Amino acid sequence: MPGRPATTLVLAVVMALLTSAAGTAVAATTPPMGPAAVVAAPTTPVRPDYRSLPPSRLADTRPDQATIDGRAQGGGKVAPGTPLVLTVAGRAGVAATGQVTAVALNVTAVESQSGGSFVTVYPANEARPLASNLNVDAGPAVANSVIAKLSPTGQVRIYVSAPMHLIVDVAGYWASGGITSLSPVRLATPVLAQARSTVSSRASARSPAVPRCNFRSPDAAEWWARRPASH
Repeated sequence: MPGRPATTLVLAVVMALLTSAAGTAVAATTPPMGPAAVVAAPTTPVRPDYRSLPPSRLADTRPDQATIDGRAQGGGKVAPGTPLVLTVAGRAGVAATGQVTAVALNVTAVESQSGGSFVTVYPANEARPLASNLNVDAGPAVANSVIAKLSPTGQVRIYVSAPMHLIVDVAGYWASGGITSLSPVRLATPVLAQARSTVSSRASARSPAVPRCNFRSPDAAEWWARRPASH
């Protein structure tokens, strides 16, 4: 029949067009494979901007002792009524005021005149908090690491509950925009046979788990280690 070849040709052209369109649609919806396929890496959270420094002495109240720049040295024992106001920003490699959020300090108490005393480090522009960074017995030197928030003027205030010498070294700082530093706050007080308060009164002297415990005597520490599970 004379019309069939033309009809067959038209059908072939239509099928070719449909096949081409289908291939284009598949190519558009199918993700690329092989070396060209690049998967985006997950976003990494920004890390706190900590800058470590060589340890440097910022304060030493003992006689005939030196600091890195001659400031806050040889002033004699610090007394409860006169806390040590210490400038940290802009010294020993620490960034200037307004460019630092918190500092990493090592605070040492020497020759305390009373057992059971303590040291509190806090921003110089704030009221003294109900907390301690260092618990001290009479006589021997006791040291502890402290992450301290600075005041807007770059200073900390160091309170002592009994007369003692203080030594303060700096090991690094967090630049502005790094960690959110807080003033010390007491969360729990597991001291035996003695009522103590916390910032919210939620943790008692028999709290089953606390991040850090300070004891007034070896007997208390041993009791805490061996206490019954019901305590």
